[in-house]
Amino acid sequence: MRTCLTPIFALMLSAVAACVAASVESSSVAIGIDAPLADASVCAGSDGVYYLTGTTALPGAGGQTDFHNNRGVRVWASKDLRAWEDKGFVWDLWKDPSNNAHGASGSAWQTELYPVPGLPPGERARGMMAPRLNFDGQRFWITFSMNGYAAGAMPAQGADVAGPYQDARLIAEAGAAPTDKSDASLFVDADGARYLVWGGGCVAKLKPPEALAKLIANETGVEGPVRYLPALIEGFPGDDGLPEHGAPYGVSLWRNGGRYHFVFSATTLRDGGLHEDAYVATAPALFGPYAKPRRLVADGGRVTIFNGPDGAPRVSYSTPSAQPRIAPFAPEAVPTPATSDAPKSGRGEIVTSVPRLPESQKPGDVPQLLEMIEPLFDHPLRDGAICRGPDGTWYLTGTEATRAADGTMDWSNNSGVHLWSSKDRKNWNDLGYVWDIDRDAPASPRSAWQRGAHLDVTCGAAPRIGRAVTAPEIHYLKGTFWIAYSMNGSGIGLLKSRTGKAEGPYEDLGRLVASGRDPSLFEDADGSVHLVWGQGFCARMKDDMTGLAAAPVKTLFTGVNWFPRYLRRPENMGLWGSHLVKTGDWYVWTFTTRTGRLGINSIDTMASWSKSLDGPWAEPCLMLANGGQSTLVSDGEGGWLATVSGEDEYSQWPYRAAITPVVTNGGARGKGLTLQPLGAKASTTDFAAVNSLKATALDLWVGHPDLIPCTIRDVCLIRDTDGAYYCTGSFWGVEQYKRDVIMFRSMDLLHWSPLPPVYSYFKLKDDGLIDDAKAFDELVQADREGKNWRMRIQIGEQKIWPLGGAYYMNAQAFCQPGGHFLLKSTTGKIAGPYKGVSRIVGVADLMQDDDGAILFNMGGTLRRFGSVAEFERATQEDFRKNVIAIQNPGLQNICFSEDCEAGIMRIEGKYVNWSTDWTGSYDINYQFADDWRGPWKGRARLLPYGGNGRFFQNEKGTWFYAYFPNSNDYASRDQNRCRLNIYPLWIGMENDEFIIEPVALRANRAALEKMGALWQSPQGKAK
Repeated sequence: MRTCLTPIFALMLSAVAACVAASVESSSVAIGIDAPLADASVCAGSDGVYYLTGTTALPGAGGQTDFHNNRGVRVWASKDLRAWEDKGFVWDLWKDPSNNAHGASGSAWQTELYPVPGLPPGERARGMMAPRLNFDGQRFWITFSMNGYAAGAMPAQGADVAGPYQDARLIAEAGAAPTDKSDASLFVDADGARYLVWGGGCVAKLKPPEALAKLIANETGVEGPVRYLPALIEGFPGDDGLPEHGAPYGVSLWRNGGRYHFVFSATTLRDGGLHEDAYVATAPALFGPYAKPRRLVADGGRVTIFNGPDGAPRVSYSTPSAQPRIAPFAPEAVPTPATSDAPKSGRGEIVTSVPRLPESQKPGDVPQLLEMIEPLFDHPLRDGAICRGPDGTWYLTGTEATRAADGTMDWSNNSGVHLWSSKDRKNWNDLGYVWDIDRDAPASPRSAWQRGAHLDVTCGAAPRIGRAVTAPEIHYLKGTFWIAYSMNGSGIGLLKSRTGKAEGPYEDLGRLVASGRDPSLFEDADGSVHLVWGQGFCARMKDDMTGLAAAPVKTLFTGVNWFPRYLRRPENMGLWGSHLVKTGDWYVWTFTTRTGRLGINSIDTMASWSKSLDGPWAEPCLMLANGGQSTLVSDGEGGWLATVSGEDEYSQWPYRAAITPVVTNGGARGKGLTLQPLGAKASTTDFAAVNSLKATALDLWVGHPDLIPCTIRDVCLIRDTDGAYYCTGSFWGVEQYKRDVIMFRSMDLLHWSPLPPVYSYFKLKDDGLIDDAKAFDELVQADREGKNWRMRIQIGEQKIWPLGGAYYMNAQAFCQPGGHFLLKSTTGKIAGPYKGVSRIVGVADLMQDDDGAILFNMGGTLRRFGSVAEFERATQEDFRKNVIAIQNPGLQNICFSEDCEAGIMRIEGKYVNWSTDWTGSYDINYQFADDWRGPWKGRARLLPYGGNGRFFQNEKGTWFYAYFPNSNDYASRDQNRCRLNIYPLWIGMENDEFIIEPVALRANRAALEKMGALWQSPQGKAK
């Protein structure tokens, strides 16, 4: 096998040439190495030596080769391309990410585990995919992706292939298409300019190595405009007469004299089957125009072009069985068009009802999202789209499924376009098939393309062959109804009602786009109509709607603020389902994306906005958590509606059409969408702008996501006397952060930078806090030898306490010897370094009162120390003496249960005690008192599903709560699982109750109550 990460693809390619490809394969020679190697790539160094690398593997279950997981970048060297010497790992994931020159912050994303499509739910992997060695004339570079997510580039310190290398952080997220891998390569132009090529063909100038070394969190490593090379190929996006093919992957550039060669691979429907073929397109300039491509290597997967010892160009690639090979390359060979007569795919019965999966059979830890949304009716439907006709009647359509032989839903085959109508959006009438392929296509010459088999890129992790109308959308424009559709995501067509009625009959205007998916129509204020499709292509249509106008195709995704870090998540896997509306001066672009937001493959609906179709587009925000592909339409009453059709196993109503009102930060629906541009990230409290577009009511809970670019639990965030904010906690999944006590520092709550470690797990023994030194030494030695690469060593759950001019910290060892430890800063500064003082009681918190006394909270009991010195002298046993229990019958049964937070703080004159519960939701509950001894009052939840967190104030005195959404959170309240989230709070007295609640809840309480979306307190009263 070539690789376990089989690409699925949906973009436009161009022509192929079977005769040239055949000559390449027949003259290739095997590279003799002793290990399976996928995605083989050869690079020439300055010393006349050639270097080979590619995707390596680990032994998998049952003796299988596991290409999802590997150890890093392994290199072989040769002077004649025949005899190869193993140089070992020049970048070792088991060691280097925690020891490289850039430090832990640079490599944090390499230590994460990724939710690879195709793996069972909940399983994750870690491996460097399709690495390439690149030599720019001065130094070597390694370009790669982590499990197909996110592109990285690491420069060496010089011309030695062994390095050392500097991890320059995550450079770019995945390519824009949902099937793009972040395969990255380096291209050096004749003027010495370096370009990063990644994803499905994005190219941008790479920042110099010294700038890459200084990247801050979420900052991209490219500069200047991003260009999309496939859009510069002759014929894009029209019909080029080629066999169907998917989106590019394995992209690279090669220059030969004055000619530029754009090299890529794609899944192709050829000779009745699916193939992973490599192609090349040439141009006189870097940014085209590129001629139609020709096939370079049949079934070659990812390829690399390089010059051999004799100066002649060659191609390196791997066979499907992971055998690396080298073949000659003829740049000027004339292509011969290829043809394909793929057989028509069979079609099963239409699925009319599929029972919901019983709760007992769902994967564990399933977020129950969208609980206030009910399906319109019980009929499997994906990509739901609605339209309001001129008489007020609503129409609904979407992708329908058939039943496969094994009884499962088959989304790759169906009959055509199924339509429903409703007067009130509650009671729906089945109008049947307004377009049936078998009934209607034979009578329409322009529909012939519908009748054959198609490459399906819309279903799951692997491409397949089928015949289905996918993602149809119905629109009322120019006095009639139109239905834009695709065939299995491999081409776009348009139907027009001959009668002006939604029921039709329809005529087919034919294939408008040769290779594309998820089409939509958008009518601008000037009456012009645009076709919008895929990951954000937009093209003006002719006035008669028979095809695309001559104007260039816009690529909306390259105009997004922060692109290519537009979602600021390494787990992003592209965009699809693009849809446009306009409200006032604003264009609103919604799309679907697959991310690892919940630690699983979450298929979410996002939104962005701009005042021009040319951008810039605001950084996207979450609109519908696990909402699947969606459309946004006016409700005819001044508000907006969004369609919902969950597309993953974590949706409460998977594959059922639903409709929800759009809730904005201006109220329930208001008058249009209340949108705000994101703007520069310079303010301290611009959280409303970041989350200005919200669809489901529960999304109002979401705070600012992904402030720190790694997973964090047990958040502690305080503002110090120097005006800076400091954040620490348990950094799960980040290898170096597990071993050390890490702090992040920020001046504005938005830009965070890691500080040098303030303490280390390894110092516990030096500070005399280890009882079993032998066991401790054995664990440390195993870790240093790379035998603990699954990260058994962990220190975390820190809390910072400023006491009497000094700084103390509580930290927990999650491995041997276990327990909590009291640390104290040796410099008197918050940034330490710290030294171990003693063991301490477990989950605890403390505060210094106005009289200097220390209140120590131990999970529901309080102990008072007269001074800091008295507190520091106390032993673990002393902490449990002379305690007072916190008495509050209203919350006693749900607070302080199991591993709970136990916080204590003075807030606006009140003593506030808060805790989490572990009753399946990890809610944050709080209670208050006028005296620390009680009585304690309050029966409120501050935040459902919030996880351990901390109150703090900014420089203006505004209160906030910093927390992490827990792993079993409802997805719609969890924009980023186990990431730092921050809520602005409203605090005050109401009806003799001390109220602390998120600003978003208070501002939208009426709307939420109207929609029945408020969560309930333990007593059943909405809070």
